[in-house]
Amino acid sequence: MLKKDEDMEEQEATAEVQCTFRTSLPSQFAVPEDIQIQMSTGSVAKNLSDVLKQMISEEGALEENEEAELKTRKLQFMVNDVFLTSTLQDLMAKINVTSESVLEVWYSFALDKPKPTMSMPQEEWISVIRSLSHLKNVKARSYVAAFFNGDLKIFSGKD
Repeated sequence: MLKKDEDMEEQEATAEVQCTFRTSLPSQFAVPEDIQIQMSTGSVAKNLSDVLKQMISEEGALEENEEAELKTRKLQFMVNDVFLTSTLQDLMAKINVTSESVLEVWYSFALDKPKPTMSMPQEEWISVIRSLSHLKNVKARSYVAAFFNGDLKIFSGKD
């Protein structure tokens, strides 16, 4: 009985699924929607990204700056409104889809990590930060920070 369980696990690990790719990105970053790609269910976002980037590059519709953007940007994937965060097999189990069906995989550029513009070290832990609204000048921005020791500090957007 143990041998049969091991064979089933190995079969699941090597299973494949047909995928079609859709996007709302500009047409130069799209692949033909009628093409179905057979992917391993063990594939992760990196594997899908590599396949898509190669297909888009081979289409030849990209200009030089778009080609550079495609190489540097990260792609994110979604099936049935659920983001791919591990393997296709895990995602398919989560959304109750079998490998016999064709997966419609939506892709887009992932958001870049926020880059800090400024840092102002404080001696105390901050408990809350709120923006203050200005009646006279909507563009003026100031913030109040409340600290765990009970202090309040007001910061202007210029700081």
